[in-house]
Amino acid sequence: MAAMTISGVKEKIQKFPKKDLIHLPTPFMKLENLCKELGGPNIYIKRDDLTGLAFGGNKSRKLEYIIQDVLDKKADTIITWAGLQSNWCLQTAAASRKFGITPILVLFNVYDLPLEYD
Repeated sequence: MAAMTISGVKEKIQKFPKKDLIHLPTPFMKLENLCKELGGPNIYIKRDDLTGLAFGGNKSRKLEYIIQDVLDKKADTIITWAGLQSNWCLQTAAASRKFGITPILVLFNVYDLPLEYD
């Protein structure tokens, strides 16, 4: 099987419907202090935390397709699970509520953290 080109991958992805959830493109930001500290290489980060949906990230991009699928299937609830401090669950809840879908989050403790704080 021949390798697929980037444009071929983009063409295939564009065939899937998605719901717009995020602001794109997110900016690149030069890490001036780190560049200076390391003596000259130009280092940039992609600011996916600026997508506009609950701290953003690659999860927001994935959720655009999941939310569209939920709406197409006329579902009214999404159930997902992860650790207590899960960015995935935060993202899912934010995206769900934006479109009137009920999120159910099953959260578990993964680091022996206390369940309550004084």
